[in-house]
Amino acid sequence: HSVSKALYPILSYSDNINGGNSPKPLVLGNLTFDGDETLYRKEGVVAGFGAGVSGRYIHAEGKYFTYGVNASYAHSPKYGLGIATTSANLSSINHIKNWWFLNAHINTSRVRKDITDGTNSNLSLTSSKVYASGENTYSEASFGVNRYFAESYNQNQLLFGYKTIHANRVYSALNFTIGESVENQLANKFALSGQLTTRLAKKPLKLSASYSQADGGMLLGVARDETTIAVSASYPIWKNLTASVGYRRTDSTIDYFDVNTPTFGIQFAPLQF
Repeated sequence: HSVSKALYPILSYSDNINGGNSPKPLVLGNLTFDGDETLYRKEGVVAGFGAGVSGRYIHAEGKYFTYGVNASYAHSPKYGLGIATTSANLSSINHIKNWWFLNAHINTSRVRKDITDGTNSNLSLTSSKVYASGENTYSEASFGVNRYFAESYNQNQLLFGYKTIHANRVYSALNFTIGESVENQLANKFALSGQLTTRLAKKPLKLSASYSQADGGMLLGVARDETTIAVSASYPIWKNLTASVGYRRTDSTIDYFDVNTPTFGIQFAPLQF
């Protein structure tokens, strides 16, 4: 049984510090609605601290549990507002035979802002196979099911994944999620994400990209579907500091929900004890 505790500072950019609404007018057919200015979203730099506890408990050969609990608070000096985040996870990893695994995962997270307070959870069961896909190249293929719990709906999802450690020390990963339709709820229909980690000047350069589609939403009888694209890159710039930069775009059938925002931040190496 091994346990690790960590403290870490936070410095990042948030495009919605208070959980507010878009300042644009909401146009639905021939109707136009103007929002309350006091409820407009606020964006800017936030800074704070987080703490976490994680561990692993081996209860049999090839079988173990992992768990973690985290809490953080980031504050906006400009607006005097904060973002409080808490999360917890538990996984059961089980080697069955010939590098076949059967794993169970559960996680939950809560984000509290000045206006909103949101919670979501996942409960999944996956099967995976680890194998040598080439000389000094190792891969893991996985398939599973997930039950997603949001505040206003639940959704069943199919999960597919493929990860590889290449002979040249490059790491790559692809993940697919397919979700069932949820009546009158904007829910994830399809999501694809990829990650590539390579070395640049003897340091790890991490590149990530994702694409997702959501449909089924309804607002006053008007259908709401969305497509989101995001890209990001992170790189250690100095000792225990890693910089990240990216961009996220959401295109909605209702223009009021369109989002185009940069993402950037500084990650500090956690102080572990």
